[in-house]
Amino acid sequence: MIGIGWYIAFCLLGGAAGGYFLDRHLDTLPVFTIVLLTVGLFVAFYGVYRIVRPLMKEEQKKTKGEG
Repeated sequence: MIGIGWYIAFCLLGGAAGGYFLDRHLDTLPVFTIVLLTVGLFVAFYGVYRIVRPLMKEEQKKTKGEG
């Protein structure tokens, strides 16, 4: 679970930092910061979904096997 937290933090901070960097160099503050932060948010949620989905399937198999 710690890995999931780091993954989320990396996606959000990476998006925000990348957007801020682009905004400073292109003088478009806060356009790219908001856009890349939003992209980072979607990437984080999709990544967590991909990480957790196999764990949920495994848990469902265990639950069905017990009943």
